[in-house]
Amino acid sequence: MKLRNFLIIIFIVVAIGITIYFTVQSFTPNSQFVPSYNVTYGVFRIPVYGDNGKINNTLVQGVMVAVNNEGDNSLKVISVSNSSYTFKPSYIYLLQQVPLDNGSFTNAYIKVTEIYIGYNTIIIPVKLSPGIYQIQFSDGTTISFRIT
Repeated sequence: MKLRNFLIIIFIVVAIGITIYFTVQSFTPNSQFVPSYNVTYGVFRIPVYGDNGKINNTLVQGVMVAVNNEGDNSLKVISVSNSSYTFKPSYIYLLQQVPLDNGSFTNAYIKVTEIYIGYNTIIIPVKLSPGIYQIQFSDGTTISFRIT
């Protein structure tokens, strides 16, 4: 066998091995290649940046989700639902840096209808009973979570 043919065979075997590795890793729970979502349900006291430029602390009951939006310019929350209930939010709270009167910036939530590109924390204001729910996003992603 010529050296060239041997190198081609080695290259193909390595390429197949790498493909198999990443395929197996993508099906493994808690893999770095599978997105994970941090979902918390409860009542949150959050700073809300209003239209007047002031920050007010507000109690919000709902679902807090950490979302990594890597590709959609206008990712939206379509619904929160279970087998017998569907809620379509008209707005969500998105954690952003906002300006203060003195020119500095702080983190506060703003009311929005879409999620921007990047790693974001959102709160979907909704009252839910115990059960298993799904959050449906406009890109087709579904996040399941349980409330006990």
